[in-house]
Amino acid sequence: MYILLVPPLLKLGLPNLLTLNLAAIGVLVPLELWILFGEGKKKTGRYTLQGVVLYRERIPVWQLVGLAFGLLVWMGACFSMLSPRIDPLVQKTLFAWVPAWFPLATNFTGYPKGVVVLTLAVSLVCTSWIARSWRSITSAATYYPACLASAAWLR
Repeated sequence: MYILLVPPLLKLGLPNLLTLNLAAIGVLVPLELWILFGEGKKKTGRYTLQGVVLYRERIPVWQLVGLAFGLLVWMGACFSMLSPRIDPLVQKTLFAWVPAWFPLATNFTGYPKGVVVLTLAVSLVCTSWIARSWRSITSAATYYPACLASAAWLR
């Protein structure tokens, strides 16, 4: 959907970051909901998330903050060490075929102020509220059981 929407929306003067967020809201969220509710229908006979979304209990704030900080430090270290060396090489070799309009725009110069504000507002909603809630639902349904199953040898 993103690939189909970017060229016409760029002609309208909208950045591709806005297009990506709109495509995520319009396609990704309904598709994942359909998959999760379909799994609920298989398990219980009705469209529900009961039995599909597991591990919904809250974790202590100190664990959440510690995990987020640790991952942030790890990510910063990896990106700062690897990005200057590997990023140009990967862009020139593996992704040389990608059109110039495809990568997300991070520079909003030349866009009207209203378009920039709209893009940043939609991005804030998508990356903070929607993504956080959605990640919680889909992680509990898919990733946590798989992680626990793969870590069974630790018990």
